[in-house]
Amino acid sequence: MNSALAKYFDDLTGGVIIRQDEDKIIVKIPADKNGTAALFVKIYIHESLRSRLRNVLNGKTAGKRDHQVCLSLQALGIRVPKPVGYCDDQTNILAAGKSLFAAQWLDGKSLAALIQRKSRQTDFKGEAGAKENDSRLMEKNNFSTLCTRLGGFVATLHNKGVYSKDLNVGNVMIGTENKGLPEFFLLDYENVWFKKQVGRNKSLNNIIQVCAALMQVNESAYEDFSSGYAKARPQFNILELKGYIREKAKRLQVLWKEKIDGNFDKIAEALKTRNT
Repeated sequence: MNSALAKYFDDLTGGVIIRQDEDKIIVKIPADKNGTAALFVKIYIHESLRSRLRNVLNGKTAGKRDHQVCLSLQALGIRVPKPVGYCDDQTNILAAGKSLFAAQWLDGKSLAALIQRKSRQTDFKGEAGAKENDSRLMEKNNFSTLCTRLGGFVATLHNKGVYSKDLNVGNVMIGTENKGLPEFFLLDYENVWFKKQVGRNKSLNNIIQVCAALMQVNESAYEDFSSGYAKARPQFNILELKGYIREKAKRLQVLWKEKIDGNFDKIAEALKTRNT
């Protein structure tokens, strides 16, 4: 446990709150003059019975579990933000209190944000060069490459026994260090589990959820995604299931749009509150 992180339980001065819900706060702590890198900090508030029961079932607080999951993913070769540590502010896992997980801030692109802006046909944000790169990334041919590589990324998770109940584009960050090609980082470890084998139904749940988001930009995105997935996981007959995936993803599109738009509205409101 990193006790130096405990200060963030009560003092977020200088931090930028990215999201604030009843049971958690996500905040960016900027780099300081001593050379400490910027941090991503997720603070869990364990006041509800549900939150405390989850700690009991896991045998540890959510902050500690996030840290352990992140380390395990890193050991498997899955790209994640570099973990820094966790901290608990509880007498025991049954008590109300707080816990947190911290990682180095990743200066990447949110795939959910790019899809949301493209589907709404709103301008990309940032400096001129960054806006141009984001726009180029979402152009037809480049977006096709992105979908194919994302399919490979999800297949790699499944090949390594990694399953997330909440695998969606909101939990995927894009980096472009590899000759401009998109590389993916997995965020949010609350619902990540390690299994001997990720079976058919769980695989399809992840695939359909991701494709529902990609199809907001291009209706045929599921085809590129499926091709990338099939190449990395040939033992899974995804190409025979493309029609099924397309229909299921189309049904999820409306729900996905409502969810992601609602989340962005929450984030905007939290930032507005923080800045007043």
